[in-house]
Amino acid sequence: MNKVLQLFLLLLTFLGWQKVCAQKQTSTPEAKINKVSVKGDRFLLLDDDVYYIPHDTIIYVADTVDVLIRKNSLQKTQAFYDSVEHKMSKSKISSMVYDALFVHSDKKPHNEKASEQRFSHFENEKIQSIKYKHLPIFGSRISDTTHYKPNKYTKPLNDIHVHTRNWIIRKNILFEEGSNISSEDMVESERLLRRLDFVRDARIMINEIDGKAEVAVVTRDVFPYNVEVNPSNDNGALLGISHINIGGMGHQLEFDYVDWTEYELFYTVPNILGTFIDGQVDFSQHFNKRGLGVNFDKDFVTRKTEYGGGIEFSQFKFGEFNYDPILDESEEFYYKRRRQDLWIGRSFLTNIRMPYLGFEDKTYAVVSARRDNQDFFDKPEVRIDTNYFYHDRIISLIGIGLTSREYYKDKFILNFGRTEDIPTGAALSLTMGIERREFEDRLYLGAVYARGGYISGFGYLNSIYSLGGYRGESGFSDGILSMQFDYFSRLSQLGQYKFRQFASLSFAQAIKPTEDIFISGQSDIGIRGLNGFYLKSTSKLNLKVESLVFTPINFLSFRVATFAFFDVTGVSNYINPFFSPDVFYATGLGLRFRNDNIAISTIQIRFGIYPRQPLNGNPSFFEFSTSPRLGIRDFDFKAPEIIPFN
Repeated sequence: MNKVLQLFLLLLTFLGWQKVCAQKQTSTPEAKINKVSVKGDRFLLLDDDVYYIPHDTIIYVADTVDVLIRKNSLQKTQAFYDSVEHKMSKSKISSMVYDALFVHSDKKPHNEKASEQRFSHFENEKIQSIKYKHLPIFGSRISDTTHYKPNKYTKPLNDIHVHTRNWIIRKNILFEEGSNISSEDMVESERLLRRLDFVRDARIMINEIDGKAEVAVVTRDVFPYNVEVNPSNDNGALLGISHINIGGMGHQLEFDYVDWTEYELFYTVPNILGTFIDGQVDFSQHFNKRGLGVNFDKDFVTRKTEYGGGIEFSQFKFGEFNYDPILDESEEFYYKRRRQDLWIGRSFLTNIRMPYLGFEDKTYAVVSARRDNQDFFDKPEVRIDTNYFYHDRIISLIGIGLTSREYYKDKFILNFGRTEDIPTGAALSLTMGIERREFEDRLYLGAVYARGGYISGFGYLNSIYSLGGYRGESGFSDGILSMQFDYFSRLSQLGQYKFRQFASLSFAQAIKPTEDIFISGQSDIGIRGLNGFYLKSTSKLNLKVESLVFTPINFLSFRVATFAFFDVTGVSNYINPFFSPDVFYATGLGLRFRNDNIAISTIQIRFGIYPRQPLNGNPSFFEFSTSPRLGIRDFDFKAPEIIPFN
């Protein structure tokens, strides 16, 4: 076994026992007992359980259990929900009942304005103290912080786990002791905590004692050791091993095993010093990439974030194959690239309102600039009209745009019951600049519009429309027109089975393309499990459809979902007649296993049938893999960029 792999496994073993030398944080809270009087003919809600009380009675419950009493009425008016939320916001943690019971009882997502009502009673009150509660990973409930029932197999894992440090939680929230309570900041802080890979769920609760507001931040980690089969880092790795919360500090170390002598290492530090700047080091030693890269990025993680930016320094040697379809032979070759990439952006709150374009409520304007310097050497021969990709270049871009966004809370979309924050809103951007190439300078202009949200009775739809291109000495070239639509249905339920339908439709058309703009078959062509090693096209239409069923089956603490899919891609090339229009498609089914308590990605077993494949296609009829925690396209801004053709 490779010595580097042995050292890395030894390091993970050591980190697993770091509990011996780390101070253990208390996870078993003390609870008080409250007396609750319930009149007859009422519904009593205790956490996720509902009871009908026919006669007057008295019960005793822990003060951390959510309690709600409701009259026996079948009418569910908005006034009722508003009243419930207002009353629940005054108790210690009962605000969570609305999320768990009322929002999802009719399968409707819960928007931020509804969430903010949990805190509206305390608006502008001064925060006297902040307490941090860390729940055990296994056997606990965030809806009842006194619940703790691990089994004999998971209790030892709780014992060795190092909880996320208080100061890590503190730097990921938007309030502090002495500040005034803002409902928006409270809801945003919960979302910021949930976006962390090492946090399964987070809740913020406010309790008023003697006229003073005490805030409790409750978090529940995931077990931080992760194993991935065929990790998706474009390095062809067979296995990935990582620790996503070293020492409870949120640092992440990943080792990707490519071959006996080849590997790639990533070390990531999120939210450095509370600035929301993420840093990463990438050290690669494999055929596809050898070298070192360092980058720092700060996204517009909240609507109130004023500054964003990033910087990358890297130098890599890349290995690729040149395929000759006539001789049916592949020849490997190498090239090197040195890159310095810098961008910065500034966000401003505006009074702009364009409801017909999705810009409602709070709309922010963003101005950004980027300079991307890429030098290629030890590369294939280049000429003014040959091997465009390997031309040295300096790209200078300026971007301006508008964004309006908020988030809904929903479940059973990308995860198996974990609270998910779904972005809704709109974004409009205009990017302009100049690309100074080795043989030619070109002006660039591009525009992007994105919009998404829930449509009543239909589901969630997220769409993006892009148009851009260059103008140089030879006129307009390398234009791109693209559109993409991503959809998922409302959650349906039959007994204990939950159903969702997913669909994605994308179209890309090149306008006066050069060699630089072709779709390459060595990349994903839109059909899962299939690559074509010699496919070049100037237009592409792709449809993906998936039916997903969340089952009640629990296999070794992993929840099980089944899925069936159908993918189809149509391509054409009006520049080169060798590539005639063609259609490729595949269908199949599979299983997904996920345990939200651990960092291991969703485990997937997939079977596929590929009746139509591209030339020299490489289908995967059977696949056992892990898939990373995915996300839905947001409406924030990142670095200005050239619209890609994919």
